[in-house]
Amino acid sequence: MLKKLTNLTCTLGEGPVWDYQKNKLWWVDIKQKKILSLSDANEVEVINCPGQVGCLGLLDENHLIVAEETGIYTVNLQTHNFNRLGEISPEQGTVRYNDGKIGPDGRFWFGSLDDSTFPDTGCLYSIDVDGKVKKHLEKIRCSNGIGWTDDGNRMFFTDSKQRMIWSFDFNKTDGNISNKALFVEISGDQVPDGLAVDLEGNVWSAMWDGWCIVKFNPNGRELERVSVPVPRPTSCAFGGRDMKTLFITSARMDLNQQILADAPDSGELFSIKVDIPGVPVGSFKHLPRAD
Repeated sequence: MLKKLTNLTCTLGEGPVWDYQKNKLWWVDIKQKKILSLSDANEVEVINCPGQVGCLGLLDENHLIVAEETGIYTVNLQTHNFNRLGEISPEQGTVRYNDGKIGPDGRFWFGSLDDSTFPDTGCLYSIDVDGKVKKHLEKIRCSNGIGWTDDGNRMFFTDSKQRMIWSFDFNKTDGNISNKALFVEISGDQVPDGLAVDLEGNVWSAMWDGWCIVKFNPNGRELERVSVPVPRPTSCAFGGRDMKTLFITSARMDLNQQILADAPDSGELFSIKVDIPGVPVGSFKHLPRAD
């Protein structure tokens, strides 16, 4: 049964990550410039950010790594100080960074997008333990959901504005990707957004304007649709002590009053129990810490 977990009403909830050390979920509200967390004891924490944070990753017990609109930072969870890491030269028109995760190579992977007039200037980057940034893909319309299989040999990546999810062979040692292949193309009004991967290699993709989460098998065949009470689920992440809880973020951005009346929980966080555990997302270590 689907559960609503909060009453935080995010404008653009995104980027959920399960903290396996603290048994809590982290996510962001991009437009409200907030980092949010919910513990398994239902304790809520809110960190106000200097700019829009598109995604985050675990660093250590007291720090996160985040892709903020002006760069990549570590965040001290005690002081809420932000410490800037590697420099990135944004592409023309790029407004902010979007979805991302820690990969099985230990790097922080994150994408960019343009919110206005330059539709093909998004890129996919990673940053390594020395703060070195590498560009992996360019000419992306809307860099979005990313995830890896449990063995770390396959990566999935979403370009939302193309309505496509791609797969790549992944090198866990050097973080290189190769053999790009179309995993699935979405038709109609729904748009693939954030995603998560389970231990059997199934891909769970949030469908913006689709009122659902769709589960695809490793070959891209649709297996299941989980209906949600909001039109714009944005992402999903596995968590819980057994990794069998699927957390779902959502948005209320740009919804008209009639839709909000029909879907008043837009922007909230939800969860549902599943049968197959998800692939854990690791942590990013050995970086400079925020003071």
